[in-house]
Amino acid sequence: MDMRLYLDSARMGLMSERARMALNDYGSCAAKYGCSLHFSTLLEHGFHACPEIMQQHFPALADWHGVPELLSKIRRLVGVDDDCEVLLANRSFELVRTAIRQLVQRSKRILTTDLNWPEYQAILQREARRFDAELVTVRLRHEFTNYYPQRRLSAQEIAQLYLRTFQQMDCDGALFPAISHDGIRLPADSICAEMRTISPHAFLVIDGAQAIGHVPDELGLRHCDVFFGGVHKWLCAHVPMGIALLPRVKDIFHNNNNNNNNLISGMVKMNEPLLHFVQGLVTGELSSQSETVNLASLFTTRAALADIDASPTGVAQRLRERQYNAEQVRMVASQTGWYCQSECLPTGTVMIQHADERIQAVSASQLRKHFICQRVSATTYENGFVRLAMPDVRLSMNELSCLMTALVRCLHPKPLMAA
Repeated sequence: MDMRLYLDSARMGLMSERARMALNDYGSCAAKYGCSLHFSTLLEHGFHACPEIMQQHFPALADWHGVPELLSKIRRLVGVDDDCEVLLANRSFELVRTAIRQLVQRSKRILTTDLNWPEYQAILQREARRFDAELVTVRLRHEFTNYYPQRRLSAQEIAQLYLRTFQQMDCDGALFPAISHDGIRLPADSICAEMRTISPHAFLVIDGAQAIGHVPDELGLRHCDVFFGGVHKWLCAHVPMGIALLPRVKDIFHNNNNNNNNLISGMVKMNEPLLHFVQGLVTGELSSQSETVNLASLFTTRAALADIDASPTGVAQRLRERQYNAEQVRMVASQTGWYCQSECLPTGTVMIQHADERIQAVSASQLRKHFICQRVSATTYENGFVRLAMPDVRLSMNELSCLMTALVRCLHPKPLMAA
């Protein structure tokens, strides 16, 4: 059998089987009933309100119980209260851009970090120039990518560095990831809680793209204003859909109504069809003239949530399995000439870089092509960095052997050549 090893959480290989079946049945159902009252019943009231013949033909949609129930499941997954506002969008990018715009409009000096996803940082820089906001950057990446463990900062030291900078520079806003794109996990709850103490009305935004469905705590959700992420990575729902959570909306309304009561309206002003459609279903004010909306992600996300124990406890259990795999992978990598990046807090991600400068000079696309040819799906970056996302089922000896072969063959027998 031609075994493939998927260590990239955004690839088809890690798609939830339940989500795959739901996607197939949704396509067939939409083609047959898309303009009918039966389809409206499915959307608004759930699968079990549909005619029996429809249920028999599309059984993979049985997990669907309507939009309010999906939002409730998302809240349960990340451990927030029922009054936390949840926004859904076909494109995470639109949610991110809107959240950043809210941040720069409400803040004069914003704390940021070199761990931010480069595209999001570019948006922040553009919007900050537009609204005359100042950026203050905490630089941390070198502490984890220089492969000298004795220099690694602890989670407590990182929190102290953030808070000291936040206070000394008189910041009133912040944007940073719960987990960076290269697997560096920050103590987001601890940082946000202390920031809130220093500046009660500071506007705090957390990038949770690598955190949803991956880690159970230190998400920053207890104290931040906006938390955004997606469903196609660690949740394995495959069809992209953005999520924004606004956990402090009621507190904001109560404590600072004059300055902050437009947060939700500001977030929903974007031109995002799915967001407006979902809001309409929730409020009962669905426009009869809305544009065509791709709803597949709603069904695949609900199916993916049904495929797992969608709670912080379930996420924690899967993280333990991912960590076990991570230790095995680190052992394999260290035996084949690769350095493993240090961790701040545990994750299911292993970031490696080859010791040989020839491999570091290879382009990211060429390095990824090499791994694909060796039957390993992984995420690659410039300077020879490779990100390996651990599955929540223990890797077999055959899979570890496949990975070892791919790591060894970067130099032998046919070395990769720098561009």
